[in-house]
Amino acid sequence: MSEAEARVLGAGTSIEVNGVEYVLHPVTMKALQEIQRKAVTFWKRQYLSSYGENIDLLDSFSETVKKEMLEKKLDEVAKMGIDNIPKKKAYDSSKCDVKKKKLLALITEKVGTQPESDRQAEAMLSQALDSEEIKPLEVKAACGTMPRWYKIPYDSWWATATYEGSSAMISASLEDKDVDVADWPIPKVMEAASVVETLTAPAIKNT
Repeated sequence: MSEAEARVLGAGTSIEVNGVEYVLHPVTMKALQEIQRKAVTFWKRQYLSSYGENIDLLDSFSETVKKEMLEKKLDEVAKMGIDNIPKKKAYDSSKCDVKKKKLLALITEKVGTQPESDRQAEAMLSQALDSEEIKPLEVKAACGTMPRWYKIPYDSWWATATYEGSSAMISASLEDKDVDVADWPIPKVMEAASVVETLTAPAIKNT
């Protein structure tokens, strides 16, 4: 760990989950590399699963040809790294007023639970936009502001837009590695992952 990294890792933000207070810290470079590896593995599995399902729909090909196609794709994907994976569209909901009743009602309806705080509402909204549970035009209709979007590396998207990635980010930020994030309510996972992302981005940039 670099001196600068060690310095910033002293900072943290508290979050209460199931009556217990946890301190979230910036994630170290070493942990981020492991999260990136997990993201690549996740993408490969999803991609190959989709590819295999589509091959099965090709009735005009024999089973032998399908097997050869899948084996070729397996070899191709095995060599891929993070630089070979397409970037993902991510949404920034920070300019959307989650205090507005219509937007709050939309978030509650789509996610299935009412946010406990503005911070949690923003995290839930961003995740719902990323997963396409909520459409940008629905947000604009509810609060008058269109959420901004931008392209980001797949691992950055995975770490906050998926349950698996969010859990990995949170676990890496906690001092107590025995904490089971799987026991946390999903809205809390979304909120905590958003907090860890905010803490980590400037911290790593300064190392």
